[in-house]
Amino acid sequence: MKKPTVAIIYSGYGNIIPIINILKMNAIPYKVIEHEDNVTEYDKIIIPGVGAFDPFIEKLKSKGLDQIILTAWQNNKPILGICIGAQILGKSSEEGNLKGLGILDMDVKKFNIENNNIRIPHMGWNQVNALSSSSLLSEIDEDHRFYFVHSYHFVTNQQNIVLSTTQHGYDFPSIIADNNVYAVQFHPEKSQKHGMQLLKNFSLSC
Repeated sequence: MKKPTVAIIYSGYGNIIPIINILKMNAIPYKVIEHEDNVTEYDKIIIPGVGAFDPFIEKLKSKGLDQIILTAWQNNKPILGICIGAQILGKSSEEGNLKGLGILDMDVKKFNIENNNIRIPHMGWNQVNALSSSSLLSEIDEDHRFYFVHSYHFVTNQQNIVLSTTQHGYDFPSIIADNNVYAVQFHPEKSQKHGMQLLKNFSLSC
């Protein structure tokens, strides 16, 4: 059976090498997309990212990468956004003034924590608590800890799209999943065996 081809959207923000290595390890075909391309050639989309909301959106638009993502969504192709690459799938962020792509019914808010013993940014390994079953989390241990680096997090009024939560001062959504679109606040590419399994699951099963 032919494996799906994964398009990795690269705006210039983010380390894509670990993702490429994981795909190679699982013999999953991929292509790094840095400018407008024919999205029909790819079966799935991964959007890695680090940095700030507005510069990330601006870079996507300047390269026409936003249209690749939107076209993939309109064609029901599975999409995985990682960290800032996930936040831009929502409607807005308190970090910036620009609008997100509006694919997911969520916004992004800054952590509001009064306890001085809880540090912001939220950085390091933390538990991801699944609220429902999903092929994205298949074959991942119950104690599935992932690596986080962020000061802003997802918020949504649509609780049915919250796949998992994480506790840092309070519970926040760490995975949003709506049909074929997945947004993860952590970095699977930095999360060792659990992150490797999640990227494999997305590429082969979602």
